[in-house]
Amino acid sequence: MYKESIEKLLELLYKTLKSRRYLIVIDDVWDTEFWDNAKLKFLFPNDNNGSRIMLTTRKEKVAFSANSCPPLHRMHFLDEVDSWKLFCEKVFEEDCCPLLNWRKLG
Repeated sequence: MYKESIEKLLELLYKTLKSRRYLIVIDDVWDTEFWDNAKLKFLFPNDNNGSRIMLTTRKEKVAFSANSCPPLHRMHFLDEVDSWKLFCEKVFEEDCCPLLNWRKLG
């Protein structure tokens, strides 16, 4: 029964995200089993509408396992300006955030 509930929840999430633009951040993944066993890469619809999934990990093997389109970004400490610039490049594929109020939020 628990497994059926989880599967229904995952199906609902997929249907909710379908045809919508979204940003999902999955933080601090430690092993490839999380990504592979949960079938997360198939959970999020790819409608070529600018949606993004950002995964953070300390382990290169996990990053390579989950990454469907290179390049990986190897982290080092960033200042506030560079942090915001990286976020905008990865999410919006531009140098700056298109929505001014998002900049205030960030």
